[in-house]
Amino acid sequence: MDTLITKSIKNVNFLSVSTSETSDVKADEDTNLYSILKKCKQEAQMADESGILPSPKYFQQAAVLSRKEKKYENEIAICKYYIKLVSQYVSINNFSKADFYEKVEREIDPFKKRIYFAKKML
Repeated sequence: MDTLITKSIKNVNFLSVSTSETSDVKADEDTNLYSILKKCKQEAQMADESGILPSPKYFQQAAVLSRKEKKYENEIAICKYYIKLVSQYVSINNFSKADFYEKVEREIDPFKKRIYFAKKML
């Protein structure tokens, strides 16, 4: 199955798409997986540089579009990557368990559910 996201978290190559996909980039960026993945990469870089919790918005959109295109491996990779970003944020900021559940768990819970259901669809 063709995947848009590599397994490498450090390199985060969101843009490894086939040339046929890049030539069909739509004007409507909110419904184009390629464009949303670029925004995910930007969000990850911004969160890394600023030290803030990355916003789930684009990651959720990318996961939804991946499922719509029946690219379940992509959906799982996107969700795992977002959870990894949040985990890095938590470890850098030394969250207690109480702080984690209060401030962070609600951000990653939808991604955990998506992973569970996407695995069932593989």
